Amino acid sequence: MRYLLLVCLIAFFAYALGLVISNNEEVAVNLLFMQAPEMNMGLLLIVSIVLGLLIGILLSLQMFKVLQNKWEIMQLKKDNSKLKHKLEKATTEIEQIKHVVNTDTNKTGTDKTDTHKSETTVKDTQENTKTDSKQATSS
Repeated sequence: MRYLLLVCLIAFFAYALGLVISNNEEVAVNLLFMQAPEMNMGLLLIVSIVLGLLIGILLSLQMFKVLQNKWEIMQLKKDNSKLKHKLEKATTEIEQIKHVVNTDTNKTGTDKTDTHKSETTVKDTQENTKTDSKQATSS
């Protein structure tokens, strides 16, 4: 790759040298709003080519960034739709579990969720007591 770049640079330099040698007459350059001094036509051609290359590279980089952003947006939309599908699936599973719990509650006549809530309340109280005692000993 390095040698290919070196060969391209040498070829470009040889082409530029050929342009300057074969087009050695002086020409006036009108830039619409101002007049540039007379310069060699070959040099003018080289400057035009270099400016065209630079502008082309900058525009292609900008286009690449736009295309990259579009690709990223497309990927994010796909991820978003997958996550929506997972959310819908989880919601239906939760609804099914709630339905099963409600039917079990109606059959047995006791509320299992209240029992679970009271057990968690006791555990939370015990944990809070332990945390408070640790903080009191550390200070």
